[in-house]
Amino acid sequence: MIPMAMISASDFRNGVTFEMDGGVYSIIEFQHVKPGKGAAFVRTKIRNVITGSVVEKSYNPTAKFPTAYVERKDMEYGLIGEKLGHSFSREIHNLLASYTYDLKELPKNELDTFMKSRNFKGINVTIPYKESVIPYLDEIDEAAKAIGAVNTIVNREGRLIGYNTDFYGMRELLLSRSIRIEKRFVAVLGTGGTSKTACAVAKSLGASRIVRVSRNPHSDGDISYDELEAIKTDIQIIINTTPVGMYPNENCAPLDID
Repeated sequence: MIPMAMISASDFRNGVTFEMDGGVYSIIEFQHVKPGKGAAFVRTKIRNVITGSVVEKSYNPTAKFPTAYVERKDMEYGLIGEKLGHSFSREIHNLLASYTYDLKELPKNELDTFMKSRNFKGINVTIPYKESVIPYLDEIDEAAKAIGAVNTIVNREGRLIGYNTDFYGMRELLLSRSIRIEKRFVAVLGTGGTSKTACAVAKSLGASRIVRVSRNPHSDGDISYDELEAIKTDIQIIINTTPVGMYPNENCAPLDID
């Protein structure tokens, strides 16, 4: 962590965590507003680190708040993805571990530079880069290689090694909730890296049939949403691996199941 006594609202950016009214909050969205008339202000969405509740607040740019850490240009541990406003990873790691865990939103045109720099000790990878990072790796764990997607990368003395811990997490989640997959027809929504993990998990748990559903099916065995409608009554388990339904569109769904 980088200690910092105070931070001004004008310095807010995604991932900055600050104290206010006895609580600890993390910035998930911000906008500097300069109206034609009236004073400038900073419009934000902030998440309570403990409760997870999200509220909208506006601040005078000169308002100051105590803060424990700020996002660093270089990181040792963290999460990369294109959009990370929905992520609780930083809060979880900072509560459980002694290291600093950063969130790094990477536009697609910056992924190449970031991966080639290898300037990290260990990172997690989320949408849409779980497949894109594979060409930069020196070694891939056999399980991740079989799935074709990586969500964890460890830098061992300059060599990047990729793993897929999503498989174990998703499998344990289904088992812990007593969701029976064996001998059932499973539809996996989406065709990205997480969909490959979901298919591998469903197969390992004995699904009788698995189909992947895409807006634009290209791979053999993938079907469109229109094709899914025709067999929807036969589907027994649906696993959504698309971003639809994630923050800030929590009330959206990729499929009408009625």
